[in-house]
This record gives sequence, C-alpha cells and structure tokens, in this order.
Amino acid sequence: MKQPYGNSLPASPTVGDVMFLDDNTLYFCYSAGTWTAISGASGASETRQEYDSVPLAIAKGTADTQSAFIGLVRRQAPHIRSYTNYSQCKWDLWEFSDAGVAINSWSGQQFDTEADLYTFLAANAVVVGGFYDNFIVGLIYDVVDEESPRITKMYGMNTFYSLLRGRRNYKAGLSFTCADSDNIHWSGLGAWFEDLCQAGMGLPAWYTWNAADHAERVLWFPRSGSRKLYGLPPEGFTSAISTLGGDRNNWAWGTSSWQVAAVPNTYENDGGLQTIWCRLDKSAWSSTWDFITNPTRFMTSFNSAASWLRLYRLQRAGGGYNSVFVKPVGIDRIGFNWFDTTAYDLVAMYTKKDRTPIIDTMDVSSGVESRFNDLIWLESSVWWPTSFGTSGKLSYGSTTMKPNINFFLRDKTTGSISPLSKAHVQFTTNTRGCPFKTEIK
Repeated sequence: MKQPYGNSLPASPTVGDVMFLDDNTLYFCYSAGTWTAISGASGASETRQEYDSVPLAIAKGTADTQSAFIGLVRRQAPHIRSYTNYSQCKWDLWEFSDAGVAINSWSGQQFDTEADLYTFLAANAVVVGGFYDNFIVGLIYDVVDEESPRITKMYGMNTFYSLLRGRRNYKAGLSFTCADSDNIHWSGLGAWFEDLCQAGMGLPAWYTWNAADHAERVLWFPRSGSRKLYGLPPEGFTSAISTLGGDRNNWAWGTSSWQVAAVPNTYENDGGLQTIWCRLDKSAWSSTWDFITNPTRFMTSFNSAASWLRLYRLQRAGGGYNSVFVKPVGIDRIGFNWFDTTAYDLVAMYTKKDRTPIIDTMDVSSGVESRFNDLIWLESSVWWPTSFGTSGKLSYGSTTMKPNINFFLRDKTTGSISPLSKAHVQFTTNTRGCPFKTEIK
C-alpha cells in the first residue's frame, strides 16, 4: 500500500506492499496476503509530515541500474515523477533480508534527484551479481518546525461575483442586496447585461444598456454575511422579501419598465422558470463569457481560468414581474496571509481518503501581494491540480473525487516546513445540479 499512515493493516496485500503505521512500525508483504513486521525499523520522535512508504528494491529482482531503479520507484509511487516537489524532503531507508531482519538503515537522508537516491543505494546497499540482494524500503517525509511562519489566513473569493457586487462589498454588511452600478467598476457590465437579457431569464431581449436606468438592480444577491454564500438553492425555491433593503428592481412587463420591487411580496423560481450557468473567462481580462443551460457543458467548458455563477429567474407571485437571483459557484481565488516569498515556498498538499498525500510547490510569481492588508492573492490556475495517476497530480473531472487541499510554507534554506494550514480547500461534487465547486472550510 502506498498510504504511509494508519493504525490497521489493510487486508489482502500483494508482494511488495509496504505499510508504515502511526506507531512507527513498518510492515512488508513478502508473500501474497501476509504482512511481516520489520524488526529494527522504527521512526524518529521529531514532528513529521509523512507522505509515502515506497518499495525501492525487490530482493534479487531489481537490477542495480539507474533505469531499473527509477522505473520501480515511479511504478510504486507515480507522484514522485514530479520529484522536484520532493527534492527537499527527507528519507528514512531500510534494507532487510527475506526473514524481515534489518541489515542496514539510514535516517534523515535528502536527495536532490532520483538519480542521487539511486547513487546512494548503489554505493551502500548489498549488490550481488548486478542485483540488489535484499529488500529496500524508503519512507519520505518532511520535518515540521513548529516555530516557522505558517498559513493562518485563507480567504476565498469568486471573481465573477465580486465584479457584480463590488469587491469591497463582497462580505461587508447586508446593505447591498442587489447589483448597483454606482458600486461596480467592471467595464464589461453593460455588454454582459445585454447578453443576459437575451438568455431567456424573463428580461427584455431588446434592451440596450443605459446606466441611468439602474437595470442591474434586478440582479439580487443572497445575504453576504451568511455561511451559506456558496450553497446553491434547489430549483423551484421561493424567496419572500419584507423590506426594500437596497432598492431591488423588477422588470415589469405590463409597463415595459424597470420598477422598484414591491414589498412585502413573494418571488418564485418555479419548475417552469429558467436556471442557467454563466462562465467568465478570467484569462481574457474579464471580457469573455458564456451562458450555459446544460450541466454537461459546465464540465466540458470548465478550466481553472474561469469563474462561475448560477443564475435563477424569479417571478413575483401572480406573474409579470421578473428579477434574477445570483449565486457564486464556489471560489476561484484564495487570499493567504502575507509571507516572505524570498525566504519561503508555498506548498499545497492534496489529500483524499485512501490516497497518498501529494505535494506541489506553488509558483506564486503571479500572485498579487498586499503587505498592508497582510494578503497574497492567488488565482485557481496556481493551486488547481491538473491530473491524476502516472503524471502525479490530482484530477477533479471525475465526480467520484472529493479531495482537500491544505497548505504549508517551506523554508528555502533549511527545507523544514510549517504545520499545515487549519483551513483547507474542499471540493464537492453533484450538489444541487452543480458538477463540482470549491470552498474554504
């Protein structure tokens, strides 16, 4: 098994599987279905973040060549294909006989490349007739420095939602209950709103944008102070408003005009009313968007440079008055507490139940830093993983994957790491018709 931690041994191991338990005992599978404890093998007492236990050589079966060695390592631990992410990690290595008796052990080793790891074992392990004579297992980990600067803040933001709401009003009080061009500094608002009017949401398809109309006030927001900001309502929901609270507007078909929403009143998204997705392409300077009705196209149109909204058509009970409820579909930017990027690397650790933790050093060169606000903002294209399996990262195209992302800082000089962030990015799938989204938890 590749999972390096746990308190119980999985059933039915295959030859070559290795398991390092929480009590620092090491087990190896010599014959199918049987675990054997390795005597003389134990972990150190220092605080560690462990990643993987890797079979590095099979007794009398692994040739003492660099290509054979690296091939075995990559088959057993495919994420180490991206070895640069692990080049500052530590290794504990054990060489042991067929009987499970430790012959050699080396602790706290560090190898810049896979070739360096091979060179070390070729020089120190027992080789007979061109093959390693014994089994070799390695545990890869980082040493945690409890005094190191760490990630203590993580703020999530949906770029598209912030453009409509105004970034300073993203979560600032409850007074902004609808879009208002007086608070919006998005140059694409008019063109986008005209496209929305042609999307079958109960608004006039012929409308030409005029900021003086305040037509954008038909875009209603949820309560920004709620923890449910990123929760999506079911189709067919009812919204009752009892106070004006921000001059929310309707489009009134009877008078063909934008009118202040009447209160108290009930607004419904019944089964016959439109619900659509809208994708903003951030790579095109927030000037390219698509309206999508089919969730399958949500999947095919997704990329990490996009920001998503879900829009619900609302109609006042009795008909004739329409507005649009706006919900952000997860986050696509993270604000981290400021840290010295010349002294520390930001590292993401991707985890999923029954999967080996995978780490990836972030390229923060595109981040927006604000020491005054104690923040570094990174787009999802930086921390969003790209693939899973032999390439060594994670993929979220599959609806069965619900991984988390924690972050830590690595000292560029010592290689030690900070404790993991308490907050994490959580991926959820198939929620209220949404194929997947991300939130800070």
